[in-house]
Amino acid sequence: MPTLEQWEERIGPEAPPEGHFMAEDPSSFRKEEAWFRRYLRASVGPGAHIALEWPREFNALVYVLSGAGRVGGPDGRALSSGQVAALGAGDVVVLDVHTDSTEPLEVLLLGGQPIREPVFSYGPFVMNTKSEIIEAMDDFQAGKMGSIPPRVG
Repeated sequence: MPTLEQWEERIGPEAPPEGHFMAEDPSSFRKEEAWFRRYLRASVGPGAHIALEWPREFNALVYVLSGAGRVGGPDGRALSSGQVAALGAGDVVVLDVHTDSTEPLEVLLLGGQPIREPVFSYGPFVMNTKSEIIEAMDDFQAGKMGSIPPRVG
């Protein structure tokens, strides 16, 4: 019977006690830490149909590392290596791999509570406001963000 071959999960901001998905008292975290995220890496074998429970309040992205399959059930969106699917509200993420597949579907599933803050981006910088972008660019140009040593050899 097809199953989830590999399951690795990370929950944050820090791992709560085993068996708990959310901390008992989220107010105990500092404001900037009071959000939760989920990271799953899964290998789904040929012929598998997997329904993963997912917190309704979380966003979700499925990135295909290798293989091919469907997200959203047998009639869902076909995905293959290098493709991503952004999922809407729901409490289950469904992955399917055709029985004729010769390799497992390797996926990275990412999610978290939306921060509901403005986003402003310019080049590699992503902040909340234009003034924060300008400050980050000034810091970068002043060398305050560190440096990458030259490659020797």
